[in-house]
Order: sequence, then C-alpha cells, then structure tokens
Amino acid sequence: MSQQPPLQIFVLVDALGWRFVEGREFLNDILPYRSSMRTVLGFSSGAIPTILTGAPPAVTGHWNLFYYDPKGSPFRWLKFAQFLPDVVLDHRVTRKIIKELGRHVLGMGPLFECSVSPRFLPWFNYVEKKNIYDPGGITGSRSIFDQLTSKGIAHQVYSYHQLTDQQILRQALNDIQSRKASFFFLYLSEMDMFLHMHCKEPDNVEKTAEVVRHFIKKDLQGGTADRLGCDHDRDFRSRNDTRGASLRRGPGDRESWVKGSCGLPGGI
Repeated sequence: MSQQPPLQIFVLVDALGWRFVEGREFLNDILPYRSSMRTVLGFSSGAIPTILTGAPPAVTGHWNLFYYDPKGSPFRWLKFAQFLPDVVLDHRVTRKIIKELGRHVLGMGPLFECSVSPRFLPWFNYVEKKNIYDPGGITGSRSIFDQLTSKGIAHQVYSYHQLTDQQILRQALNDIQSRKASFFFLYLSEMDMFLHMHCKEPDNVEKTAEVVRHFIKKDLQGGTADRLGCDHDRDFRSRNDTRGASLRRGPGDRESWVKGSCGLPGGI
C-alpha cells in the first residue's frame, strides 16, 4: 500500500496585515514566524499573482486590474459616446450596463466591475479576465496551481469565485476531514471589505479575526495538518517552512518551494 501524502493547508487572509497582528495574540503558538515587511507590490491585484507564481508584476502582467492599452481595449467603442455629458455617460445605470456587457459579452470574467469612469475606459484594458486561482489563470507565468496540476497532485482551491468566506471554511473543513486532496489553498477575502468599513471598530475587527483563529486553532490543530500557512501583506510564514511565500524570492526559488512543499521530484 502506497504511503498517503502529507496533508498541507495554506490560508491566505486578505487585509490581515502587520498593523493588526503586531502586539496581538493571534495564533502565536502555531505561527511564530512573523515580522513587518516592506513591499512595492501595491494592491492584492498585483501582490497575489506574485505570491502564486514567484514572479514580479513585470512578468505576470498583473498590477492594477485596469491598465493602459488604447489599442487593445475592449471598450474602444465607447469613444463614440464621448459627446454625452457625464450625467449620462457616468450614470450608475450606464455603469451597470457596461458591467453586464463586460461580464457576459466582452469576456471580462464574472467579477468584472466598471470601476473606471466610462469616459476613460476606451484607453484601458482589464487584466483579470481569468480566475487566477485556476491553472492557466495568470497569463505571464505559471502558478503553483499549474505546477500541482502538471504533476497530478490532488489539490483543492477555495476563493470568492465560488463561495463566501464562511462557506469556504465549512467546505474546506469537510474536504480536509475526508482527505479529498493532500494540498488545500484557502483565500479569504472578506476581511478586506470589513476593514474598509469598520477599521475604527476594534471590537468588531477582533470578532472577525476570531473566525479565522477558531478555524485554524480549533478545527485544524491537533494533527490535522502537517504544515499551516497564513499570510497577508506577506507577514506570516508557514509553520515548518520559514520560506513560506516570501515575495523576495524569484521564480527559481518558487519552484524549489513547490518541490519541497509538495514532494515533487527535481527538474520541474
């Protein structure tokens, strides 16, 4: 009988950065490796593809969701509407129409939002047309999910593309307990929105963080996982591998990390 591969679980919590963790008792016993880290990666739209690939935004092509591309813009047709006043062109109904066109006609993906004024859209393209958590989702570089797929390693990925954070935690726990795969990646995004709205309400912030703490501490601890990782603003490192998902490493180091974490042979 072949030996069952080690169970590995990685949790990425958007917006759970150093300013929140510093001075707080947040999983200190499980995740002792933590420090502040300077980054030039800006928003999650640029940082997360770099975490998943080990390549900088100049290689992945992911920085801001919208990027200057007047020749390739799928919204070039809006140039013919420039004569309209802002009260019409930038109206919420107009934005709603453009959002639906982007999602269902122009191939912008199911999460596209018209967050740039329609007056300027003819000069811009949109980078996240694919789900970056799928194989092939990051055009400029192979991600860890491409590596896992190519090596036939059973893995489960959970993100806002399919589920809410609460649904992710419940579904992941069920799948982990049934050993549906050996590699689990959870991306929890709702704390980011919560902090935008409640950043000056420390009690509510603590309650939100407690959900993550309970999931990792109570549900997963006690031999469930051989390695836990929790990261945002690249503040946390994995429990048994202090390299974690460090953004200071290049693509070659990323492949070494994948090999070490997933039990892959050399020569990827």
